[in-house]
Amino acid sequence: MDVLAVLVALGVIAVFGAAMFFVVRSGRKEAERRRQMAQGLGFTPIDPHPDLVARIGALYPQRGKAERRYELRHVSRRATSDGEMYIFDLVGGAGEDDSWVETQAVAVASSRLNLPEFHLCTKPEMDGWVSRLADSVIDWAVTRRGTRIEFPEHPQFASH
Repeated sequence: MDVLAVLVALGVIAVFGAAMFFVVRSGRKEAERRRQMAQGLGFTPIDPHPDLVARIGALYPQRGKAERRYELRHVSRRATSDGEMYIFDLVGGAGEDDSWVETQAVAVASSRLNLPEFHLCTKPEMDGWVSRLADSVIDWAVTRRGTRIEFPEHPQFASH
């Protein structure tokens, strides 16, 4: 009976180990896919400096009383004629537990731009009642935070 218990325990450990292996491998493949996509768009990977982390972190409001620290991951930079553009993942944590705040977010830094805060919300590319429901929820959320802006002269952009 003891041999059966040991084999079951080893089997559980082997399944858990295999699952962890595939999760790590999948994460690495996804990071490589993102890196290649960014390079295809003219971005180069960089190590984020503390000033950049502070500037991007300042764009996200602090919720709760605990001080929230942000970390930038998978950061790529591209110089533009008006400044710099960044693609990044933003991870926030107040100690032990970290959460992904943004994945593949885009930030534009320019001394020539003076824009108010705004958000771009994408619409799902689906047909049917689920898509219409998602569009309604997005529209409701947008109008609760601010004013929705339409782009009738650019219907393809507006549809997304």
